[in-house]
Amino acid sequence: MTNNEEVRLIVHQVAYPDQIDAVKALMTSLIEPTRRNPACLDFQVLQNQKEPEKFTLLEHWQNAAAIQANGASPAMAPFRAQKDKLFKSLDAEFVTAL
Repeated sequence: MTNNEEVRLIVHQVAYPDQIDAVKALMTSLIEPTRRNPACLDFQVLQNQKEPEKFTLLEHWQNAAAIQANGASPAMAPFRAQKDKLFKSLDAEFVTAL
């Protein structure tokens, strides 16, 4: 992946069962600021219907620098501050569209 290639990221998150509502509120609060980022091509937050503690983020960015900048942005500060208390696990994978 070069710095000029589009970047797609899938993030799998598993919330602690007693934190599901807090995770939903936090993730919902991130949608609009993230989508307003000019380098964001797509950002979706999904919740598993059968296992509501499981969340998936689908992200599509102009390049690797954009996704790094977003992660460090003020809009992501609440996520960075709360992630350890809210999530049992977080797993991210970079993927390529065929």
